Amino acid sequence: MAFVAQWSPSNRYVFHSQITASSDEPRPGVSKPVPQESTLGLDYVISVSNARSNGSRSLQMEITGVQFDSTMGDTTLIAYDSMNKVVGTDGNPLAERLEQIIGNRILFQLSPSNKVMNVRGIPEITAKINAGGSARGQGALKKLLTPQHLRHLIDVTMLPSDPVRVDDTWPGQLAVNLGSLGGSVDADVTYTFRGWQQRGDRKCALVEFEGKMKGRGTNAAPARAGSGVSASLQDGNLNGRTWFDPELGLVVESTFDHSALTKGTIKWRRAGTNSTPQTYTSTLRQHSTVRLVELESPKPTS
Repeated sequence: MAFVAQWSPSNRYVFHSQITASSDEPRPGVSKPVPQESTLGLDYVISVSNARSNGSRSLQMEITGVQFDSTMGDTTLIAYDSMNKVVGTDGNPLAERLEQIIGNRILFQLSPSNKVMNVRGIPEITAKINAGGSARGQGALKKLLTPQHLRHLIDVTMLPSDPVRVDDTWPGQLAVNLGSLGGSVDADVTYTFRGWQQRGDRKCALVEFEGKMKGRGTNAAPARAGSGVSASLQDGNLNGRTWFDPELGLVVESTFDHSALTKGTIKWRRAGTNSTPQTYTSTLRQHSTVRLVELESPKPTS
């Protein structure tokens, strides 16, 4: 079976993605890391903006909705849903910034093999989020709304380059951003074609994958400005499942889980004294899903 990804210039693809993260966050002046949980949801539409004769193309992603919740310990930092017009931003500075990215577009340039070669528009989005200084929940959001996460919403390099049969495997590599708790890491991944499954009214090929994270260089994440925190990856694993519809030529649903163990030091200054750096161990867990909600095809002419 050959898996060939296709993005039709005449279609608009409506997606919803969600990523949930839980971690133990080291904090100056606190003996134990503080638990933090965050969920980021994105509604977006993808359209083909420039298909070329050699098979390369450009995809335009328009953000149509955002949902973001974050808690630190027992404290709610933010609870925002762009579809809830009654509550709105509720005076939260970060929610007001999230509202400004609705309608923003990101342009992905794809090679003939559907590999993401270039991305434009992400710095403009992050600039809006960071405008006006720090805000409650901003650090958690920056760890989720990363270039790597946005690329994963488009990239279909998990598909095999050659025809495969059930239980065939092939290698690959993924980039993962662990934020302040480990920096950017890579993962060597093994993909396996498990057979066919029905997802709604679509007959899909199920591809499972698993892998091991590895650091880049020393993998020491630089200390965050003003936080006195540095960290490095000790262990990390990931796994997931992807459903590909060969008739549509598209991944219609995917799930992705990863966990990472990091160790590091935390240092803070007290009035007139310097404290000894304190070591800590923290675990990060993330679960993400991407699902095709609707396929908008051109209406036939009467």
